[in-house]
Amino acid sequence: MTGATTGTVSVTTPGGTATSATGFTVTVPAPTVTGFTPTSGTVGTLVTINGTNFTGTTAVSFNGTPQPTFTVVSATQLTATVPAGATTGPVQVTNGSGAGASATAFTVNNPVPVLTALSPSSVITGSGTFTLTVIGNNFSPTSEVR
Repeated sequence: MTGATTGTVSVTTPGGTATSATGFTVTVPAPTVTGFTPTSGTVGTLVTINGTNFTGTTAVSFNGTPQPTFTVVSATQLTATVPAGATTGPVQVTNGSGAGASATAFTVNNPVPVLTALSPSSVITGSGTFTLTVIGNNFSPTSEVR
């Protein structure tokens, strides 16, 4: 029944009202994840997740990596950002009745490296061995430095 809530049950007739001594529990079914947009991104990408039974969501994860911060937009949509440490795999939504995972994988892309400085910034040819410090972001995993 739409709109039902957990609690006692009452029956009213012209002769009065009777209320159950025990409660009746209404539970929301486990969520289902039907899709998400975008289908790929880097850590920090905002993802809109579509499905059913998102009311009462208690957890969202990307291939098992939890994202503790999410926003339930409606019973059929929520948003979450890709958490640090996430890898390519299904998106999962959990509520008090269980969990539902996407049939397709969200692809976590490695961000493009950003080089902000070199130290030293120059050397003289033939000056011998030196150490070059490369400063920037998104260097992991690094496969090559040239």
